[in-house]
Amino acid sequence: MDITLVKSVLRTRFALDDDDVAYVGGSVADGIATPWSDVDVFLIRHGAEAADDGMRLVPMPHDDIPMDLEVWSRGEVEDLLGKLRALRSDSRSDHRAFMRLSDDERDFLHSLAIAIPVHNEDRLRDLQADVDRDLLAKLSLARALVGITNSQTDLLGWLSSGDWQSVGVACQRLLDFSASALLAAIGCTHPGGKWLTALLRSEFRDRPVPPRLLAGAKSLTDRFYALQARPAHAGAVDGYARACVGFANLAVAYAQTAGVERLDSTVRAVLWSPESPRSPSDGRSCPALSCGAQLRYDSGQWYLLHVGREMYQVNATAAAMVLLLDGRSTEQDVLDVLRDLSSADRDQLARSLHDLLMFLENANLLAPCEAS
Repeated sequence: MDITLVKSVLRTRFALDDDDVAYVGGSVADGIATPWSDVDVFLIRHGAEAADDGMRLVPMPHDDIPMDLEVWSRGEVEDLLGKLRALRSDSRSDHRAFMRLSDDERDFLHSLAIAIPVHNEDRLRDLQADVDRDLLAKLSLARALVGITNSQTDLLGWLSSGDWQSVGVACQRLLDFSASALLAAIGCTHPGGKWLTALLRSEFRDRPVPPRLLAGAKSLTDRFYALQARPAHAGAVDGYARACVGFANLAVAYAQTAGVERLDSTVRAVLWSPESPRSPSDGRSCPALSCGAQLRYDSGQWYLLHVGREMYQVNATAAAMVLLLDGRSTEQDVLDVLRDLSSADRDQLARSLHDLLMFLENANLLAPCEAS
């Protein structure tokens, strides 16, 4: 990309002064652009108005470079950075504080954080220093968790009404939010959207991934694509929905515990344990969580909840067991994995698993299925 050309085109529309800031963001700055991608140019004007004609988005046609221009005023940017700083204290007591930033504001902050300078690089670097990328990543994770909950709520509604096609759509949205949670866990602040597959490929190319998230796939991108491309058929919609919910629970467990130093070793070991060969079921039940179940981790404690219903506090051993209830493993398979990873007494583990399954069944959080 020719920065000099971008600057030249920009000057044909605006008279840039020394206090204005211009930069390239979007897919070009993220390093995931395709040959047909537009160049997203941002201009922060020193004056009060975002643009001369009051427009946020300004057409920037050019024969050599397809460009989109977004214009902000200095005051707007400073106000937005102030809102971001306020989140640091507000979000400690209320995670809903993360929803105060609009999608456009979050997208702008991400583009500012990754910007390639075009005009006034020194001032751009000063603005970038005020963008707390760790906080932006937490914001992305919080929004992904809200999206997962909303998608699961929709999923339950479509399952109840027998609309298997809408179930498929809800599952794909659930997968998108799960991918966003995974990206946020490693500090990626990109808003995702159409770039999710490319981002998973780019960000996780050289990064270890828990084998249970991969489920035998060669990469996280392959696993995500396989679930996205797998159609929900009328006769097998429950199994597809549970597979998507299972992926979401693993993704959230990984995302919410990434970087957590004091985490029960059994949970961490289960997340990173390879999928074991399946034993013949011989007609035995292969328990799975219901499509409304969620496993969450917050402030050092695990919670199991049913969307829109009750929330239960569970210990780390129970959380590890829940992660193994994938609808393909028998109870013996689950015990075999736990016995290999945990120092707990074997008989006690068996009793704990039995008690957990009874509790899940009574709480309508269990959806038994037969092993295939």
